[in-house]
Amino acid sequence: MPERAILDWLGPDDRTEARIYSRWAPPTHQIPALAEYVATLARPEQITLAGYRAWVHAGAPHLITAVVPPSVPERPGHPDYRYTVRTNPFRVTVRGQREGAWADLVSADSLGDLFAAAARILSEQALRIRSLAEALPVSPFAAYLGSADALEAAAIRHEANAAAAGWWPDEHDLPAASLDPTTQNR
Repeated sequence: MPERAILDWLGPDDRTEARIYSRWAPPTHQIPALAEYVATLARPEQITLAGYRAWVHAGAPHLITAVVPPSVPERPGHPDYRYTVRTNPFRVTVRGQREGAWADLVSADSLGDLFAAAARILSEQALRIRSLAEALPVSPFAAYLGSADALEAAAIRHEANAAAAGWWPDEHDLPAASLDPTTQNR
C-alpha cells in the first residue's frame, strides 16, 4: 500500500525551495536514501535540491512523484509522512500522521545524526529479513525481501559516515528504536 509523503526542501534562508511529493517514501526508505545521497558528496555544502533530484532520478526514482514550487497549493488529502530538509544549517525532521494527529518521528540535527539513523534503520531491516528468512525459508519470499547482507553493509557504511561526521553514541542519545512505530516487531 502506498505511503504518501511530502518533503519540503528549505534553502539557507529557511524558505521552501520546492515541495516534493512521493507515493512511496516511508522513513525506512527516505532516511537511508537521503544519507546515501549525502555520502556521495565531497562536502556538506554541496547538499542541494538539484543534486538530490538528480541523484534520486538516477538511483531511486520511486522516491519522487512530483516536484512543485512552493507557490503551488498543496494537494488535498493528508500525507502519511511529512519531511523537512534544511540545508544550512543541516536539519531533517520527519513527522508521521497517526489517527489524525501529527507526531514527530525523528529529527536529525547533524549529518552524524542522519547517518546514525540510516545505519540503525538498515540494521533493523537486515535483522528483520534474516529472522523472517529463517522462519519461512522459501526462496521467492527471501528474494522479495532483499539482501540482508547488502543492508548490513550499507548500515556499516553509514555508521562510519556518522563517526566521520562527529557522531558518537556515548556523546548523543540514541535515536528512537524505529522511525515508524507501526512497523515495529513485524
